[in-house]
Amino acid sequence: MINIIIHGCGGKMGQVVAEIVGNDAACQVVAGIDPSMSEASFPVFPTPADCTVEADVIIDFSTATAVPALLEFSKAKKIPVVVCTTALGDETTELMTETSHSVAVLKSANMSLGVNLLLELVQKAAQIL
Repeated sequence: MINIIIHGCGGKMGQVVAEIVGNDAACQVVAGIDPSMSEASFPVFPTPADCTVEADVIIDFSTATAVPALLEFSKAKKIPVVVCTTALGDETTELMTETSHSVAVLKSANMSLGVNLLLELVQKAAQIL
C-alpha cells in the first residue's frame, strides 16, 4: 500500500488526485495539507510543519509560495515529493535541486488541460509545417 500526502488537497487538482487515489486499492491518502480546508476523509493540516503523518510520497498541487515550506518538510522527513505546482521562481527551482540531493524530487510538467492541448496542437502544427 502506497501512503500519500496531498499538498494542496483543497484545490481542484488536489481533490481530483484524492478521488483517483481513493479508487485505487494499491494507494491511500493518509493526510492532506491545505490552509483553506479543514475536513476530508483523511486528516488535513494547515501547513507542512503541522503534519505528523508518515507517508511514502507527497503529491503537490498547491501554490508557488507554498512549495519552499513543503520542500523543507520533505527533506526533513525524507519523504519523496512530486511537485506539480507551476510558476515556480528561480529560488524555488534552486531549492528543489538542493532538496533532490537528500530526497527524491520529481518536477512534473504543467497538468492543465489547456496547456497540454496547446502542446499537442503545436506538435501537430510542427509536423504539418
